[in-house]
Amino acid sequence: MTTQSEYTPTTDQVRSFWSTMQTHEHDWSIPAAQAIFDRWLAEHDRQVAEAAWTEGQDSCSDQYPWEDNPYRKEPE
Repeated sequence: MTTQSEYTPTTDQVRSFWSTMQTHEHDWSIPAAQAIFDRWLAEHDRQVAEAAWTEGQDSCSDQYPWEDNPYRKEPE
């Protein structure tokens, strides 16, 4: 049996809980709240990928040619 301290919710569980809470706080529809969560998660994942790419590039850029980081977001 999983204890509370060992439990890790899935992304879908977090998305569902967060979206439901936002409908109460902001009077949003669940689909609208889910879309906001999805945009946040996509940006989070992009930032993690960018950081990982940069770390890998920095660790061996003198040994291998690297292309530009495809995860880097251009300033707006």
